[in-house]
Amino acid sequence: MSQTESYDLNSEKAVLGAMILNNHCIEEVIDFLKPEHFFDRENANIYEAIHRLHYDTRMHIDGASIREELEVMGEGWDPGVRIAHLQDIIENAPHGESPLGFACNIVEIWLKRQLESFGHYQTNIQMGAAL
Repeated sequence: MSQTESYDLNSEKAVLGAMILNNHCIEEVIDFLKPEHFFDRENANIYEAIHRLHYDTRMHIDGASIREELEVMGEGWDPGVRIAHLQDIIENAPHGESPLGFACNIVEIWLKRQLESFGHYQTNIQMGAAL
């Protein structure tokens, strides 16, 4: 698998944007999509904030509540970068689309990364045994 196939930032942003624009969509993916499935650390942090807000507070989730939760989580982003990244996600979110397809794509790509990593591990073990 090539590096360009090992992640899909558009799917990551789309699933986050869909959940932010329509909080009812969160229920479609929250039980199987995990922060570690995200390739981009910033996107994983945003997802973790959404996850925490959804389960801990049950409050409406938007850009402002996510920024506040990230501060609580101690994620040390530059505030200007955080705001610009969230605005990009929200502005480019797929309107009216379910996040389910995007979430499935993220998990599928994560599984491929795990298999690739395991394959490299197995190869290294075999090469070490041959020496």
